[in-house]
Amino acid sequence: NREKVKADHPGIDVKMILSELGKRWGTLSDKDKKVYEKMAAKDKARFDKEKEIFLRTHDSLFNEVDTKKKRRKKKKDPNAPKKNRSSYILFVNDHRQVAIEELHADAKQTEIMSRVAQMWREAPDSVREKYTLMAEREKAD
Repeated sequence: NREKVKADHPGIDVKMILSELGKRWGTLSDKDKKVYEKMAAKDKARFDKEKEIFLRTHDSLFNEVDTKKKRRKKKKDPNAPKKNRSSYILFVNDHRQVAIEELHADAKQTEIMSRVAQMWREAPDSVREKYTLMAEREKAD
């Protein structure tokens, strides 16, 4: 029927073809609709058989995908001891406010952290040593 509509209306777009087919379906008698509904039911049965055969022969493909989906992230134990902070993290905690003041109060977090990272890179060895010792003491406790 689609080909008939295309032949009757050359150059018509897909949307208009579907619209015309819908109009024609609405004007069909129940008897004529039954013919198409039976054809659709047969085609669906054929498809379901082919799908079942395909799934049985290619079962391993779908099992691998399913197992990947089922993996979930383990919930973190709230009572577990916290991981030790590194010297850099200790430095960041102490210098974040300084970076905010240098930039401006409504600076984005990425800008602030970029500035703190720059401060860390430019920090003299004595400052880095101080935070390294603090991290080691924290680790020992």
